[in-house]
Amino acid sequence: MAARSRAILLVEDDPDNRTALSMLLELDGFTVVSYDGREAAMQYLGDGARPDVIITDLQLPDDPSGTLQQDLGADPALRAIPVVVLSGRDRPAALTPNVVAYVRKGGKPEVLLNVVRAACGRGY
Repeated sequence: MAARSRAILLVEDDPDNRTALSMLLELDGFTVVSYDGREAAMQYLGDGARPDVIITDLQLPDDPSGTLQQDLGADPALRAIPVVVLSGRDRPAALTPNVVAYVRKGGKPEVLLNVVRAACGRGY
């Protein structure tokens, strides 16, 4: 029996980055659902979706203060989902406990893949 594909929710406002990241993750065997903002992602999760990992930009046009990761950590139904923050900004001093990694944009793709694999329990 084949292992099930791990589901990733990708929240990234830049369409080129969203496409490139989706392709990278899909080529590594992940199933990717992507949205360009906080509201759409929260609607998807509110409809009952439970991805294995959530990758989100820290600052989105509809979430300039970066509250998505805080909202995920505050919701009992969502706080167990590992969150990977992907940002071009410096790491903020405080992140919620559900954030398992902070990855800088523009880095080596293998770094992000290793973080996501580890968050899914697939190891490096």
